[in-house]
Amino acid sequence: MPLRALILGLLTLAACAHTSQTPTLRSEAWPTAVRIELEEIEDEVLRAESPEDVRQGVAKALALAPTSAQAHDLAARLARLDADLEGEIEHLLLAAADLEAPDPLDILYRLQRSSMTQAQRGVWIGLLARLALVHPSPVVRARALADQAAALWLDGCWEKAKTLAERLRPGFEWRVIGAFDNDQGKGFDEVLPPETGLALDDAYDGALLEVRWRKRPVEPPVGPAIDFGSIMSPARWVVAYAVTSFEVAESGPLELRVRSPVAVKAWVDGVQVLSERTVTGGGRDPFVVRLEIAPGRHR
Repeated sequence: MPLRALILGLLTLAACAHTSQTPTLRSEAWPTAVRIELEEIEDEVLRAESPEDVRQGVAKALALAPTSAQAHDLAARLARLDADLEGEIEHLLLAAADLEAPDPLDILYRLQRSSMTQAQRGVWIGLLARLALVHPSPVVRARALADQAAALWLDGCWEKAKTLAERLRPGFEWRVIGAFDNDQGKGFDEVLPPETGLALDDAYDGALLEVRWRKRPVEPPVGPAIDFGSIMSPARWVVAYAVTSFEVAESGPLELRVRSPVAVKAWVDGVQVLSERTVTGGGRDPFVVRLEIAPGRHR
């Protein structure tokens, strides 16, 4: 084996050995009076006029509820103001370990976008693995699993990442098509061929070439996200589509959650259920569409 390949293999094995101690998951239901006081402290911190006021508020929150996500969230924001990036990550990890956190998706999002030390990264991946198993919210469990798969992929643990990613899309096979012309955003208002009926064997005129429906490539980032920019060309000022199907055994409510950093539309069984031209916050928060679904197969 060439020396370079041997070194790469050793580095990959080392990166995949995440053995750092993870924070203990907590599920402490604080009394109503404590929760109200925490909210008041948070308001005071956000309206503080001096760094000293912020420090006093954070100290009050940590003294009042030392294991709460709210207190560690405030402490993380203070650490960021102090340019203490390691301290910020430590507090965010502790906040994420609180199963009663009011906004766990926001905490996971901030962690996912953070620069961590190798030790912190090991803690984070271990924490994601536990949240994916035991968090009471199925949305948070799915988000934690997706973040864990993506992190492992970046660390070179490709087979483990793919195995986790498959848990996110059991039975789901995505097909994609594009790119269609979207010069100056005109494509958002046009009714393009994929919107008039799904003919998976047909070909259409694309932005540059003829385009057809094709299976979504299994490429990074793994998980439920579809990175159109990595599988379409051109990747700017274009429109692309993805389609899948799913089976429902019994009638009942269903939530369709769509996260996108750009303008987005969605259809269920040919009926448009979402149209958002303006996306704020970088697509961090999902659009949620609540539907009533009948038994059978849908797409």
